[in-house]
Amino acid sequence: IPLFAGKSIQLIQILVGALFIFRESYVQLLTSQYWSFMASILTPDQSAKWFSPISGLTSVTSAISGFGVSSLVEKVGLPGALATAGCILVSSLFFTEKAYSISDEGGFTPADDKMKKSGRGAKGSDDSAHDQSLLKKASALFGRVPILKALFMEILAGQGLATLLNVCFVTKLSETIPDDTMRAGWMGKFFASINVVAMCLQFGVIPKIMPRLEPRTLWRFMPVTMVAALSYLCTNGNPSLNLISGAFMLFKVMEFSIRRMLDEMVYVPLDFESRFLGKEIISVFGYRFGKSGMSLALSGLTSTFGDFGLQQLSCLTWGASCLWLSAAWNVSNRVLTRAVAKETYQAKMTKKGRVKK
Repeated sequence: IPLFAGKSIQLIQILVGALFIFRESYVQLLTSQYWSFMASILTPDQSAKWFSPISGLTSVTSAISGFGVSSLVEKVGLPGALATAGCILVSSLFFTEKAYSISDEGGFTPADDKMKKSGRGAKGSDDSAHDQSLLKKASALFGRVPILKALFMEILAGQGLATLLNVCFVTKLSETIPDDTMRAGWMGKFFASINVVAMCLQFGVIPKIMPRLEPRTLWRFMPVTMVAALSYLCTNGNPSLNLISGAFMLFKVMEFSIRRMLDEMVYVPLDFESRFLGKEIISVFGYRFGKSGMSLALSGLTSTFGDFGLQQLSCLTWGASCLWLSAAWNVSNRVLTRAVAKETYQAKMTKKGRVKK
């Protein structure tokens, strides 16, 4: 396909790009719904106890898949590996239906709250709310629940940082390992290693320290650690693959083992509407806008100033980590303490009990 300035792009590149964007959005939507279900049925104490081991199980399966990528690609090729991933994804339908069936039988399904909300709408009390744009709903929600606005901004900053780290990582990896098959195998083992480390933290460390730490402490620990690590990365004129991949691994390990758990704990004490709409806006649009916005900004800077070297990209990444530090610190100032979150949840359940009567 011809483009301006005599350049062209192959159709397969467009299809691969579109598939990647769809995959990123769809995976985030699925995981958002799974975590929303768990946040709706667990208490604050239960979420602090079980969210980390549950994340650990995802790390186990991700590690197994990562270590098997290289051999799978050698046997069936990249198209066969994609087909295998699709078949595995289909199996999630069975487990999703089973989870909702168990919650229905046990009488703790989140659908009860949704039916109450829908019932009120059927009477005409909030018909106009359904006609509101998502932007207006988000504005009203953020005004009513300020911590969700802070969380939205933190996700934008965090995903922007993740995008820049990924660009640095992929750029250096492509320079170091030009062969596609070898690079795919290396990346599979790399991400498997990330999940192994995250799994060890999720099973062996996080469950033991969470009862002794307030969530706000970990909200502050993550960005401070990244700012320190990326400050060292900026001092290298030509950072090695080990150094860049180490910084990327550090971010991903904290994202998988700590940040995902803290994110979901924010939703537990909230009412159903705040959880439902908050997930829709923050978990889906926030993650996508954070990554796509940074990608567009980086493309604009590249078009204006030319291609960046790895050291320049490292400096941009350090700046993004400072923005993440500011946004995460804001969340830490607004997040409920463990005791207050428990009281809020108990008050919510007491009110829900009176409605049932």
